Amino acid sequence: MVQPLSPTERRVALIVGGNFTADALGPQYDTTLQAVAQAPADHLAAFDRLYLSPRADVRGFADLHLPRFLEIVAPLLPGPVAQTAAALGRRFSTVAQHQEAELAEVSEAAGAQDVARRRRLIARRAELNALLRPT
Repeated sequence: MVQPLSPTERRVALIVGGNFTADALGPQYDTTLQAVAQAPADHLAAFDRLYLSPRADVRGFADLHLPRFLEIVAPLLPGPVAQTAAALGRRFSTVAQHQEAELAEVSEAAGAQDVARRRRLIARRAELNALLRPT
């Protein structure tokens, strides 16, 4: 991931970080959702910069909840979100292929962590695919 710098990028990173719930964040949860709703295109562009740029650390994708952000923005920008989800799905496939090659080379101790990461990546890819299905 590219390091989030702007408030918009920080909000996107907060959403995908894994603890984006009202219980965890209190009032910041609603404030963040309101900010996204007021400028969904800006937040989607920030998401693209952070996670679809060539500089994005794709190995960390399995540890993030990237589809969660897209689920929030999808009702507001269905077409652009579908495009971003498709591009992200392609990136996930590329990451999965690289991880399969790496799994063949790792020790058994490191292998368990890599297998768990791969399972999370598969789960995130399934979430993305659900966003792409026609409703």
